[in-house]
Amino acid sequence: MIRTLLTIVIIILLAAVNGKAQQDSIINGQIPGDQKPVVIDFMADYYRQDGDHSAVTGGEGREALKDYGAKIIIKIPLRNDKSLTLDNKISYFTSASTDEIDPTTISGASKSDLHVEMNAIIDKEVSGDKNFAYQIRLGAANEAHFASVNAGLGFTKTIDKWQAKIGVKSHFIMDAWGPYYRLSKLYPSDYFGPDNLTNNKRHSLQTAINYHQIINERLQAALSVEVIQQFGLLSTPFNRIYFSDKNLIDIERLPDYKLRIPVSLKVNYYTTDWLVIRSSYRFYWDNFNLKAHTISLELPLKLHRFFTIYPFYRYHFQYGNEYFEMKGEHLSTEEFYTSDFDLSDLQSHHMGGGIKWIPFKKERKRASNRVSCRSVELRAAHYRRTDGFHSWIISGGVSLSVLRKENKGIDDD
Repeated sequence: MIRTLLTIVIIILLAAVNGKAQQDSIINGQIPGDQKPVVIDFMADYYRQDGDHSAVTGGEGREALKDYGAKIIIKIPLRNDKSLTLDNKISYFTSASTDEIDPTTISGASKSDLHVEMNAIIDKEVSGDKNFAYQIRLGAANEAHFASVNAGLGFTKTIDKWQAKIGVKSHFIMDAWGPYYRLSKLYPSDYFGPDNLTNNKRHSLQTAINYHQIINERLQAALSVEVIQQFGLLSTPFNRIYFSDKNLIDIERLPDYKLRIPVSLKVNYYTTDWLVIRSSYRFYWDNFNLKAHTISLELPLKLHRFFTIYPFYRYHFQYGNEYFEMKGEHLSTEEFYTSDFDLSDLQSHHMGGGIKWIPFKKERKRASNRVSCRSVELRAAHYRRTDGFHSWIISGGVSLSVLRKENKGIDDD
């Protein structure tokens, strides 16, 4: 799988270089003066969580996890209003839960793993009477217990007379559990039941319709409706289940088809030049009978022409999956069962804030000054829910604008 990921990246980079070479020769071998810059975004984060309801150990046990992540997004302008975006991420994490899939080999230190994700996105803007854009997406991800590939296609239409925009996107994802070994190797070591999970793949098809409306000079709203269908192995094979009527261990079992429908509404209100109110509401339903409501609020406050701070808060509550029971409360006669507290009745609070520095646009003093800083951002957040699970994350990033040929006058960021 690693070789496949590297092959994809090499092909993408060669395509980008070829696109650039073709573009450089448009006008007597020179890039036009209005050439858009390459935009490079660097991001890094540190995430930490803990709790007492690990699904790996049947709904009780430490959920401690640490994650160190880095991400780079490169947007490369191509010819004919096209752009190529390379979205790559790598994260290293340690997990106490993963370490207990096989309790006979507990190392003392938590089990570690590496997650690698690579995506390529091509955007095409069509001007004139049609006034629409399309997007093509390809990607892959890999870590010890599963690998994933994805592909997507999207269209966006701008309706000028309505001051509105409507978009349709479709995204297909295929996940495979245990790509390097038999599926049974993912069972807990103390599970001696039948080896009857013959399918190690999960297929997801997501279709979304988005509508954005400018209501007036201060108010904007966006509505999104998604339909997500999932087929295949939807349970986690190393999550344990303990019963009330029998002294034995089974693995988590869930139906092989899931229908998910999230609906969200976002409203932005520009109160003044220095304050924006960003609010959203999301409703979620699936055919496992899980229902959820999420309300969020963000208040970007411009302190200066350079600096913006943005506190945010999100409240979430859900009615649990019909197949959920706590450890030791399932009956062995049931067909489906889980003790994953992510699928239980719960409430959660997510709060934090960030600060963003956006420098002035400046005239270049030297011909060699092709790199300019678009923004620098730092963000921190804390998450807590009613079952005791809690986490926090610190992240930061810098966005750069890189011109491939000196342009006279104002920087194009």
